[in-house]
Amino acid sequence: MKQKFTDFFQRNGFYVLAVICVIALAAVITVVSTDTKESTNQVAENAAGFTDGETEVESAGDMAADAASSNDVSGKDADQALDYTEGYNADEIQDIITQIEESEAAALAQGESSETSSDGQEAGESSSDEGDVAVNANAQAAYDGSVKIAWPVAGNILIDFSMDTTTYFQTLNQYKCNPGILIGAEVNTPVTCAYGGVVESIYGDDEYGTCIVVNMGNDYRAIYGQVKDVAVSEGQAVTAGQQLAFVAQPSRYYTLEGSHLFFEITKDDISVNPHNYLN
Repeated sequence: MKQKFTDFFQRNGFYVLAVICVIALAAVITVVSTDTKESTNQVAENAAGFTDGETEVESAGDMAADAASSNDVSGKDADQALDYTEGYNADEIQDIITQIEESEAAALAQGESSETSSDGQEAGESSSDEGDVAVNANAQAAYDGSVKIAWPVAGNILIDFSMDTTTYFQTLNQYKCNPGILIGAEVNTPVTCAYGGVVESIYGDDEYGTCIVVNMGNDYRAIYGQVKDVAVSEGQAVTAGQQLAFVAQPSRYYTLEGSHLFFEITKDDISVNPHNYLN
């Protein structure tokens, strides 16, 4: 048997080796082909993945650039605004962009709110001013002299109105005209408004002490003298019966007459007899 195999191999050995070589070569080609195909597929997948990632980063970079442009960033600041994308992936960049947009929206809303608030305040102040002007205008147009007005204090007449003739002043020890009336009242007696109007002025006078002038309308004015602790201010609208001040110690011109309220009414800046208007 062994001899037969040896004889066969000697006669056909070349062909046997050739067949074995062909089979081995086919096996090698098959293995190489398979490895090459897998390598090619892996390269293609890697290339596709790299392209997708690059596209996302580029898209995020474009959005970041648009956000920086919307903030009017230019020059060096623009470069810095675009550089913040370096080192971040697409999701992180998107989060940054979202934060920027939310910050811009919040700042814009706050600005609009402040502007609205400011406009509302100015409108309110304007409305208040217009209301005061309206009140003042109505008060100034009210009195026409046809109705009686209230007494500002209750008391006896110490010196009466006298512009046509002179009257005697005890402290001065002389006769002279008197443009109003002196109504006797204790110090600290409340002085009330005889008729509504607007406080035109408050001033000090050597003879009549502190005086309050109320414009009642149609060029009628009431003057309250010898007062203290004034409770109103110039430009303020006042109503009949409202407290204006208190009776003060009399000036040195009236020490002998005693404490009183000096009350005068003028029409077109001319003193008129208060008795013609007082109730």
